[in-house]
Amino acid sequence: MLMPLPNYKDRNSLFMYSIFIFFIFIGPSISLGPLKMYHFSVGVILAVAFFSCLKFMHVAKEELLSFLLLLAFLSVLFIKHLAFDTIDSRYFLYVFYFFVTYFVFTFSRQALHRLGLERVAEIIIFVSYLNFAVAFVELLLGVSIFGLNPLNGDFQNASSLWGNVNSNAICLLFSSVAVYYSGKKGHYFYLTILLIAYCLAIHSKLALMATLGQMCFLLMANSNKARVYFLIFSVIASTIGVVFLSNHLESLIEAVSRAWHFLANTQELKSVVESGSLESIAVRAYALSEMIKIVNDFGLLDFMFGVGFGIINISFYNEVWMKTVSHFPTHFFYMEMLIYSGLSFFIFYFLQFKILSGRFALKYVLILSPSLLSIISVSSAVYFTPYYFFLALIVYLSTVNSKRDFSQA
Repeated sequence: MLMPLPNYKDRNSLFMYSIFIFFIFIGPSISLGPLKMYHFSVGVILAVAFFSCLKFMHVAKEELLSFLLLLAFLSVLFIKHLAFDTIDSRYFLYVFYFFVTYFVFTFSRQALHRLGLERVAEIIIFVSYLNFAVAFVELLLGVSIFGLNPLNGDFQNASSLWGNVNSNAICLLFSSVAVYYSGKKGHYFYLTILLIAYCLAIHSKLALMATLGQMCFLLMANSNKARVYFLIFSVIASTIGVVFLSNHLESLIEAVSRAWHFLANTQELKSVVESGSLESIAVRAYALSEMIKIVNDFGLLDFMFGVGFGIINISFYNEVWMKTVSHFPTHFFYMEMLIYSGLSFFIFYFLQFKILSGRFALKYVLILSPSLLSIISVSSAVYFTPYYFFLALIVYLSTVNSKRDFSQA
């Protein structure tokens, strides 16, 4: 259990927690440089906030265990990666990202407990409406406000506060879920309607599916009537789907077979990527095929501990961009982390959940699975701070739920 602040009403402490939450969701728009500069800025403000609040904090047993687990996790990985000679300067950059996101995770949990979810939601609501205002103004004017450049055809610069359209949409999805659990259901539905419109405007299909799926899951989790409606809809949709597929089964099998063949032939896929055709889809498919090729060579130790932070280098020459692209974002976060640190990454956060909330929080992981899966839409969640706030939110909800269960027992 978290120990209460000795001086809960201390204004400096509350102010630093509030600024921290604001900074997580405002994105790289206020940084002095590109996205990477933002993460350095996050590290600095996190350190300042931490030391400012340290004198008002009591380090609980679970928090100490959480930090010791972090040290053990990184130490074991470092020994394995050092033994296999996969350490370079990029390795330490990604270790820095891991440190920053871990402290975002733990400090977000502290902020949720100290400020309360309702106060945190008020900050998130303000930033979210600001985000939407900037985003829709950008679409109307055809200019990226913070990027100071014209929008291109696929809307990748129409990204409001986050420098990338998909990152911005997923940040807003995480924000809306936090608002929902704060009890501000009206704001949740307003934000969701705006997010659906935003996803349609910028053609972000994955974010749109995740938003609609998450709304269905939240409604079903809290309403028996919604579950019945969803069941009826699923039966009807499944019946229509079976009838449709039965008439197109051969063509479907052929399409899947061709897609798998295309994905398995990295060189053939690379030629499409270099031509610039189907840019977004082809590049993502090429990134996935490159990672599959790495995983296919895994041994047992690699599956457990990965092959090294930052080791993935997806590169190709793009004829449209007229340059060679190196270290292209993976866009498949969970496979990316499997390559960097193996299954130990997932075990690490499983144990963090167990230590900090006393349980794994399977209920909330299932309910929020559309949002958790949506992270593959982001270039890389290795340094995407809202994702780690979202993990802290799950821990917080699980902790509050376990306390409620204990009091009712």
